[in-house]
Amino acid sequence: MVLVSFFAVLFFSLFIYLVLFYSGVQVKNIFVFGNQDIASKDITDLIYPSVSRKILAVGNWEVSSRSIFFVDSKKLVQEILYKFPSVTSAKISKQFPQTLDIEILERTPVGIFCQNLNDCFMIDRNGIIFKKISPDFSNNQYLVLKKPDSVKESSIGENVISGNNMNYVMKVQKDLEDNCQTNIKEALIFASQKLDIGTDQGWRIYFDLGPNADLDSQILKLNRLLSGEISPDKRSNLKYIDLRPKDRAIICDNKLCGG
Repeated sequence: MVLVSFFAVLFFSLFIYLVLFYSGVQVKNIFVFGNQDIASKDITDLIYPSVSRKILAVGNWEVSSRSIFFVDSKKLVQEILYKFPSVTSAKISKQFPQTLDIEILERTPVGIFCQNLNDCFMIDRNGIIFKKISPDFSNNQYLVLKKPDSVKESSIGENVISGNNMNYVMKVQKDLEDNCQTNIKEALIFASQKLDIGTDQGWRIYFDLGPNADLDSQILKLNRLLSGEISPDKRSNLKYIDLRPKDRAIICDNKLCGG
């Protein structure tokens, strides 16, 4: 019986050693894939210290392990997403015996969100801002989004525009480019659920973003106007098209509304 207990303790001790402290299973390599703007070193510098797990601590003395078996992948992913708001997802795979593969998916910018004249950020299609940029748009290739009546200061990583409203803006943008040869310069989203689109030709379009609004019918109404009543020649005098009335559109040009 004593001999059995001795071998049981010996086996258990050996198992603990192999799992926790054997050099062959200590994380040695961390490889990062999929990143473009974020340097791989920045990610590995964040992750490498977090791989170490404290096993025992007595006063100033402690025992830690970098065993691949005890790597908390979920926690490491959370650290990456918190530290790098431009990362939309991260996946960590354990490649036994000593390697971690980190696959990164970065956010794709679709526009620039400005909350005032000085604070502007890249924004993705889900309405999340993730990178502060200069408010100088002299060479800007992206549309600019604003919430003019909002007084709330926004922070990197925050969802400042709902995904539905972002989808609306991008749908209007694509339709204007594909069917009307018109580009969007800015999109203003008001608390009253009005979408104000500014075109590169100087005229504006007003959409309803309310819960009962039908964006598809508003876009169809716009296409009919721009392909029929409002020819390309007439657009130079156009001031705005208001598509919010359900049964009609309000067209305002320099003659009707003043130059």
